[in-house]
Amino acid sequence: GTHHKLPLEDFAKRREEVIAEVCRAKERHFDNVVTALEETLRQVSMIAMVLGAIQAKAARRMVLAWLVGAALVAAPLGVLVWLVATGRLALPGSASDVPGVPHRSSTEAHSED
Repeated sequence: GTHHKLPLEDFAKRREEVIAEVCRAKERHFDNVVTALEETLRQVSMIAMVLGAIQAKAARRMVLAWLVGAALVAAPLGVLVWLVATGRLALPGSASDVPGVPHRSSTEAHSED
């Protein structure tokens, strides 16, 4: 009969390659974990940048809203003060509105001091 020779050298070589791959598996796993972590950190950084831009825009709008609100309150109040100060508007209950009480000008009021 013919004698079949097993390829023991190839088998031993292949066995060493498989063992080396198994030993490197843990190292590759850690490399994959680090790569995944780096990608996650890039995504978190991008999200933080977007949220920062949104926050800055919201802050600008808040300041603008406060300024418009203040102007809406201050403008009519300023007009009212100007009208009263220039005598173009007499407030209810002032001396000029009371019947029988003569109206005194500001120069007369100061001359009595």
